[in-house]
Amino acid sequence: MHFQAVVLLFLLLSSVAPAPAQQLRELAALPQGYTVADTAAAPDGRLVAVGWFTPDDPSRPPEDQGDAFAAAFSPDGRELLFLQRWVGRRTDNAVAVAIDAQGAAYVAVSSASANLVGTPGAWQSDFRASDHQAFLAKLEADGSLAYQTFIGGDANTSIAAVSVRDNGVAAVTGGTSGEGFPTTPGAAVNIADSSAGFVVVLNAEGSDALLSLRGLGGAALTFDSTGNLYGAGSELGPRTVPVTPGAYQDSHELRACAGGFIGFPCSYGYVFALSPDGSQLRFATYLTGDHGSAIESIQADADGNLLIAGSTNSLNFPSAASSKQERPAPAVPVPPIIPPPARGFVAKISPNGSELLFSTLIGGSGRDSLSDMLVGADSIYVAGSAGSYDLPTLSALPQCMPAGFLAELSLEGAVLRAISSDQLERPVLAFGPDTALLAASGNRLSTVDFSASAPRIACVNEAATLSRLDAAAPGSLLSLFGNELASEPLAAEPDANGLFPTSLGGVSVLVGGRPAPLLYVSPQQINLQVPFETELETAEIALDPPDPNYPPYEIEIEARKPAVFLNPAQQDPCASLYPFYWENTPERSPLPLALNEDGTVHSCANPAKPGSYVTLFLTGVGITDPAPVSGAVNTEPPVTISLDVPLEPYIEHALATTLPGSISSVWQVEFQVPWDVHGPLALLPKVGGIPTTPQRIVLWVAPAR
Repeated sequence: MHFQAVVLLFLLLSSVAPAPAQQLRELAALPQGYTVADTAAAPDGRLVAVGWFTPDDPSRPPEDQGDAFAAAFSPDGRELLFLQRWVGRRTDNAVAVAIDAQGAAYVAVSSASANLVGTPGAWQSDFRASDHQAFLAKLEADGSLAYQTFIGGDANTSIAAVSVRDNGVAAVTGGTSGEGFPTTPGAAVNIADSSAGFVVVLNAEGSDALLSLRGLGGAALTFDSTGNLYGAGSELGPRTVPVTPGAYQDSHELRACAGGFIGFPCSYGYVFALSPDGSQLRFATYLTGDHGSAIESIQADADGNLLIAGSTNSLNFPSAASSKQERPAPAVPVPPIIPPPARGFVAKISPNGSELLFSTLIGGSGRDSLSDMLVGADSIYVAGSAGSYDLPTLSALPQCMPAGFLAELSLEGAVLRAISSDQLERPVLAFGPDTALLAASGNRLSTVDFSASAPRIACVNEAATLSRLDAAAPGSLLSLFGNELASEPLAAEPDANGLFPTSLGGVSVLVGGRPAPLLYVSPQQINLQVPFETELETAEIALDPPDPNYPPYEIEIEARKPAVFLNPAQQDPCASLYPFYWENTPERSPLPLALNEDGTVHSCANPAKPGSYVTLFLTGVGITDPAPVSGAVNTEPPVTISLDVPLEPYIEHALATTLPGSISSVWQVEFQVPWDVHGPLALLPKVGGIPTTPQRIVLWVAPAR
């Protein structure tokens, strides 16, 4: 009876209607371990990607978390033309790239490696900061190093953006802290705060700074066609931005965005424009609401208007769609300060900074943000992360969110279409050959086709938690979500030999080339078991026969990937029933699917008693002794697992056995609740030393009577 409840919860997960989405077709890829942070196309169609990679060196010190790289590909992506790497003793990240009219790439790097050096004759040829310092490297079209200069003098600096004019004059912006940052005479702004944004403009040779100022910038930067420089930054707390007369927004409310007893201020975005020589602040204006904003990208159009993209937590962010919304009163005396959910935005400001021409909010019922923007001849393209399946014009599967998304807007700011993919993580955009739209994410560059139909498999989730999958084990239970997966909903039944079928309603799925036992199929969902024979490597998940229009879905197979079945009813009334205990719980950990000693489903409204026994359910344990059979039904009597299963810090060893009547990869774990606890009981389960997903769960114990 207990297993029937588990199976019912597993099989009858809600389904959603299919949705159109983009097609991502891989154009070029770097080795595993590389992550693209920015990309740009040269005039001849070559593609340049920059980012960081993790060296495969177990002896590297813990302070070396990665190294920077720049890679160039042929226009068709088939040939790697060069790969430049910066390998220091500590962490180095390439965060941005710009390309001039001759095809030279300007790579912006934040470095903590004092052993890296600049080129002779550079503006600053050595690392001088106490901890970290930015540098700009110019690579010629063939990948040779033209110059490399550090930026910051004796101050610590990090870099965020780079822009370059056709004549090779390059500008960078970022953040600086400490003393010793060099500035040029006559700069429009210079402040002596302990930390501030900076803007530096270098001559074409990288040997001198045409402009160096401290007190503006730190987020985004761009030149217009006449050499005017536009930038963006943010401030924390009291006003420090030199807002100009007539600016569109000259002030903002001061709110807290984090903290508890002590509130930490929000971050308030602003934009500004400088004359070509940097001596005149043409305008500076806030672009924010009372809960702040973060600007990620800016671009000037042919008329001098400034297009801006970013994210905001402010319900009153400037927009015709803005509205105040009431938020429920907290249930605890001193709650954490949590601002409203984030939304993306795209805005357009007039050339003098005095008028907001449009502002479009891009958000739904979840948390959404923008990471990049690209402006074409007829459209504006944005990229970001969507936590909302109901994002404007996006028709997505709720179970596949959050996911990376791309959207196309009109030049007037109307959202035309949006698509999502869990293959995108903080994507960045570029125009490739023939102005084809490219999206870079992880180690891959892909072409984008907004008009293509959605892949049949949209995402693969770990079935016990419905969380996004990063790896699975032999025997793991998975849920595939997508479009037109089956003609009708069907639940599988074991055959006369006690085996679940590998074909159900005409549907078959291959995992690593092996037929997977199926538990449930429907038009939008398939529940399956990873065959125990699946090898420990990258495995492909594909419908059989495969869809020729889309490559198989890839997952990593590990020896063990244990997961705890969670209670679908996570919206429990714990906060109202146990406000004191809830307040002192370090975090709102997930509520597992658990049975009390009397067989009832555990919850905070139905807590366990001190000293009683509670049962949890696991999957993803991997191959055990005796070896389980793919698709088989567990029989009586239960078989004890041969692995150690502690639930730290209270339970040193819990009894784990097969669950009779379930498929062969479901385990039950029984343990005794400590006598001396009541309220929330936070536990960290492990199987054979491997933490479960989630790593932390919470049970509820009734006060002793």
